[in-house]
Amino acid sequence: MAQAAFIASAVIGAAASAQAGKQQKLSYKMQADAQDQALKDRELQRLQKLRKAQSSQRAYWAGRGVSGTEGSAAVISQQSRLGYQLEAGADLSSTGREIQRLSSAGSAAEKAGYMKAGSSLLSSGSTYSQTDWT
Repeated sequence: MAQAAFIASAVIGAAASAQAGKQQKLSYKMQADAQDQALKDRELQRLQKLRKAQSSQRAYWAGRGVSGTEGSAAVISQQSRLGYQLEAGADLSSTGREIQRLSSAGSAAEKAGYMKAGSSLLSSGSTYSQTDWT
């Protein structure tokens, strides 16, 4: 009876270690998904800001009787778009690195859980073989 309890305890402990690793990986995935959604939200805000700025610029130039598609007005509009593209690119790159880091950390956590489970089983097996069950 004691042997069965010992074995059950070892298996339950190993399963708990493996499950903890999976849960940690899931937690990292949820963080990565949140980062991705935040990136999309920031992109939308930047785009709205750009459109608002360009609309104001067009209204300004139109109020002065100047075409918004030529000369200085076109250059200012182009600079606004360039600033938007640079900011969006930097944000995308930075967030992409963070998402990759979280993904790698999740994979490492899952592997660590499995390794801990295996180590626990090996240790239990060693203890089991050295125990006098008589």
